[in-house]
Amino acid sequence: MRKMAVFVEGLTEAIFLERFIIEIGVQGGVRFERFGVTGNRSSRYINKLRSDANWGQTFEVYIFTSNNDSRAISDLLDNYLDLLKKDYCVIMSIADVRPHRKREDLDDIVRKLKDMVITADPSKSEHPTLMPDFVFAVMEIEAWFLAEHTHFQKLHPDLTLDRIRAEFDFDPSNTNMELRNNPSSDLQSVYKLEGIRYAKHESEIRRTVNALNCEDMYLTLSQRMPSFGGLVDAIDRFLT
Repeated sequence: MRKMAVFVEGLTEAIFLERFIIEIGVQGGVRFERFGVTGNRSSRYINKLRSDANWGQTFEVYIFTSNNDSRAISDLLDNYLDLLKKDYCVIMSIADVRPHRKREDLDDIVRKLKDMVITADPSKSEHPTLMPDFVFAVMEIEAWFLAEHTHFQKLHPDLTLDRIRAEFDFDPSNTNMELRNNPSSDLQSVYKLEGIRYAKHESEIRRTVNALNCEDMYLTLSQRMPSFGGLVDAIDRFLT
C-alpha cells in the first residue's frame, strides 16, 4: 500500500486531482479520502468528508482541503512530522500563486519552505527524497484548464480556437498560460462568449474538470508548463 497526502486550497484542486489520477490510469486501483481542515490559525481541526470503499486498492490518496488561499501550505507544515510517522511516501501541497504571491518570488518561496521542513526534521537534509512537493499553479489552477484548450468545444461547439484568438489577446494552444495574470478571469471570459458560468460552484467545477483531456495534459501539458510538470512528477513518483 502506497499513500500520498495532498493539501489543497479548495474544491477545484480536490476535484481536479481525483479525476486526473483516475484518468491517467492506475494499475491496482486507487482509493481517495477527503478531509476538511477548519479553524483559526492557532487551532486547526481535521474532519473526514468522504472516503471510497476499501477493496484492497494498491494506492491511497488523502486530500486535505483548507478552503483558504493561504492555509494549504501551513496546514502541510503543521502536520508534516505526524504524516511521516504514518508512512506516507509523497506529501504535497497545491496552491495558486495569485493573489498572495508573485511568480518571480517562487524560487525563494520554495527554498524557504524547504528550509522550514529541514528545521522541523533535520533528517530531511540527509534524505531529500522525503521532502514535500510544494506545487504552485502559476498564476492559478485555471491556467492549466485554459491550456487544455480542446475542452472548450466540449462545453460548446462554437468555442473554437479561431474565435478565442479573435476575441482575446491570447491563444491557449500556443501562448504560455503561466504568463496570464488572472487565468480564472480569462476562463470566465471565454465561457461567457456562450453564456457559460464559472463561479467555482461544485457543479461548475465538475463540468469543466470532466471536459478536460487528462491524458493529453499528462503527456504534453506537463512538458509545456513547469508548474503542471511539478504536479505530474510528484504523482509519477507516487505511482511507481
